[in-house]
Amino acid sequence: MKIEKLLRHIGNNASLIHYLIEHREREVFISEVEEYASLERLKLLEHFGIIELADETLSLDNRVTLFVESYLDIDENIEIAVVTEKINGLKHKIEIAIEFKQKQKIEIIKIKSELRKIYHILLGNLLKLRIHIDRVYKNTEEFSLKLKELHYYKEKLNEFTLALEQFETFLHTHKATMHNFYDEELNRLLHSLEIKKLDLNKTLIPLTRDVIEFINQVSRQNFVVDKVIKLKELKESFEIKSATDIEDKAELFEMMDKSVTIRTILDEEIKEQPSFVSILSKISSKVNIKQKRANSINFIEEKRVYEYIDVVGLNLEFRSSSYHLIEFLLSHAKMQNKPIDTIAQTYCKMILLYEESYNIASEVYSYQQRTFKKVYYDNAS
Repeated sequence: MKIEKLLRHIGNNASLIHYLIEHREREVFISEVEEYASLERLKLLEHFGIIELADETLSLDNRVTLFVESYLDIDENIEIAVVTEKINGLKHKIEIAIEFKQKQKIEIIKIKSELRKIYHILLGNLLKLRIHIDRVYKNTEEFSLKLKELHYYKEKLNEFTLALEQFETFLHTHKATMHNFYDEELNRLLHSLEIKKLDLNKTLIPLTRDVIEFINQVSRQNFVVDKVIKLKELKESFEIKSATDIEDKAELFEMMDKSVTIRTILDEEIKEQPSFVSILSKISSKVNIKQKRANSINFIEEKRVYEYIDVVGLNLEFRSSSYHLIEFLLSHAKMQNKPIDTIAQTYCKMILLYEESYNIASEVYSYQQRTFKKVYYDNAS
């Protein structure tokens, strides 16, 4: 088909395509679009590969949907939960295709369409996450806000990882059943999805590492900014004292005449200075000094260690390894300098998070007087 003819058909049916794009996340019935196109025109558009007709419903060809979505506003909401709904819908369609042979052809068309949609939803959300994370890191000036936004998108990445694992599990469990439909196009699609989900994982792992590194960097920067603000406040406090008579005003202030105990680590010389004694006498006539002895005073810079262990990335790498879990963690480059307590905590956390996809064996592995059960990634989960 020539490009002129394709563009003409798309242009002449712009209202129909707009309606299908707006409602692309649900089934659209033919009866809904009667005002936009007749049944004859719909069949013509199906012939040119612009739409897909199935029973009483229709949808845009996924090539058209992907093209249009690539030009839509990238700030659309990131919706990952819809993947679960679509997978459940696919399971239902597979059951119908198996049980009712007369509906199998129609259901297979729907199954192919839904498989493509799930992949495009995953791909689209991953691209949006990449752009959102970069935009927040580069364009958000306030460090505390930037940190909050990055943590939000880190949670979205965790949701995405679970959705991708759910899709992989579905394909692994139902692949043989769908192959038994003996539909050549469906078999090619399943083979293509096996490759594409690996590409999604290859993009997901570095993106997860990036957002963790961004969080580390912003946390350190935020700590420095807090210190600068405190120094500025101290500087302003000294300037107030030097430029005003606030200390003279304080000497005129008489507190309630009651016993006051002041604890101090000031040197004896400072405590005996007339100015210090004068201030104390103004505070209360019954003031008592309790001095805590200190040979020296060391001002130690406060250090905060922000350590984020990329559990999501570790899980993705573990799934493609041939090790059991504790052996994998002990041999991983990122964990080699970690104490055994940290490695053990990571081991437990990964089991708690991904228990459904792990196979906990009865065999044990001993290391530094600790015993760990051998845990493997279960390909059949």
